Amino acid sequence: MKILLTLILCLLPLLPTHSEVIRVVGPDYTIDLPEGWHSVNTYNSKSDAWDVSFANAFNSAFLNIVTFPANRFKSSTEMCEYVKKNLKAQGDYAEFLFSGMDATLADFRFKTKKREERGYFVFINGKTYDYALLSFTDIRIYKRNKEEILSAIDSFSPKSDNARLFPGPIGQFFYPATTEQTPPKNPVVKSIKIGNATYRVAFDKEEISATQVLVEREARILTHYRGGTPLATAAWKRFYRMIYRETYHRLDTLYNTTIGKKTLGTTWQAKIKTLKNILQWIQGFTYSRTNTISDLLSPLATAFNQSGDCDSRSLLLIILAHHMGIDSILLISSKYSHSAVGLGIPVKGATITFKNKPYIYTETTDKVDIGMVPKKMADPSGWIGVKLSFSNK
Repeated sequence: MKILLTLILCLLPLLPTHSEVIRVVGPDYTIDLPEGWHSVNTYNSKSDAWDVSFANAFNSAFLNIVTFPANRFKSSTEMCEYVKKNLKAQGDYAEFLFSGMDATLADFRFKTKKREERGYFVFINGKTYDYALLSFTDIRIYKRNKEEILSAIDSFSPKSDNARLFPGPIGQFFYPATTEQTPPKNPVVKSIKIGNATYRVAFDKEEISATQVLVEREARILTHYRGGTPLATAAWKRFYRMIYRETYHRLDTLYNTTIGKKTLGTTWQAKIKTLKNILQWIQGFTYSRTNTISDLLSPLATAFNQSGDCDSRSLLLIILAHHMGIDSILLISSKYSHSAVGLGIPVKGATITFKNKPYIYTETTDKVDIGMVPKKMADPSGWIGVKLSFSNK
């Protein structure tokens, strides 16, 4: 069956739309594409697969997601070889684990009737479905579109909300997702003092580097959007969502070592006390910037270095708050050139309403209590709320 070649040759653009997190029912997965990407029609009547396709704003880069029944292939490499043969493609591939599933990443070149294409393909051998993620562009503009096609693939999450709290396929190819069962491969132990207790936490510099690679890639993509437009604002929100997803479970070791369920407590009073201790720890960091395109440390790097700016510290606090089951949002402001956190906790102080819910304003750089906002930044209209949580936690 030449289903994939048929799919690739018959892409018809629809009207561009602002990208949002898209859930595809049936095979039940989600994608969070770069802003400006939109659906394209495909004609694939002879396929036994479920397929959808997307293109960037210029219709010059594409993502095809083809879903097969789980018994269609015995392994991800068999699926990869099938596609490679079907497209008469050339290139290399390597196996890896994606959230515990057998997966393969390929760098392939192939020809259509009109041109030569190059892209990255990911094959995932799942329990219910097998997935083929094919993202590619004209080889003549490959360098220009390379990071967008990687980002498109990296936004894929198979089944369940919890999957969206783990790094995407590209992130896990560079470094497996850290869980309690998979501790750091090459640990570097750091002393961290939260409240009156000092903890020794194991980090892996290779994992930290992997998170920073994503931050810089997404920052370079962000430069493609003209500031002050609705599309640029949406792109900023996606930028933070991608970082959040990449680092949420990579901070499990830090959370479990320092806080964990045993010491957290169940009452609001106990949770707020712990949260204030975490905030004071973060507020005590050295202020630093990376002087890169992103000018932002990943939350994992921020915790390891115990330094960072308002963005990186705010993201770290939000992830730890979400681990604690505390609702929180990121507050960003181009007007004030600042970022902060909105906490959904029952305490008095300055609030900002987001989707009809009040959040307590919280500084992560100045050493002030929860609910205190600088007078020059007190106008709520100067802030944009960004929801980052993907689960009911």
